[in-house]
Amino acid sequence: MNLPKMKVEALASPPVVPPSSVELMNALFERAVLECGRALDCLANEDHESKRRSIRKVLEIVDALASALDYSVAPELCAHLASLYLFVQDQLEQALLSGPPRTISDPLGILTTLRDAFSEATVNIGGGK
Repeated sequence: MNLPKMKVEALASPPVVPPSSVELMNALFERAVLECGRALDCLANEDHESKRRSIRKVLEIVDALASALDYSVAPELCAHLASLYLFVQDQLEQALLSGPPRTISDPLGILTTLRDAFSEATVNIGGGK
């Protein structure tokens, strides 16, 4: 039997499985930390366009994280996280306007701590899928 090449490739490929919410959150935190680190490196190398590009990516991610907060489940926790996200956004917006390096390093520290805490929490609850 001679199947068209496209059908064979589709059958040979593993099915596309959407990531779980936990996997998506882990990926968002990881990317935010990565891009903050890149922004700091770019700042040190005086590559201002790449710094702005990385900061904009982090701002998009933090906006997505803030939008994902479910106040009906844990209102106090969500309020604290929203405050942290707002601080991170404010600092990064200052960094876009040539703020001092701490306007990137402080958000990097916060996002790293949140990434690690979220990762640890998901391990402790068995993956959280």
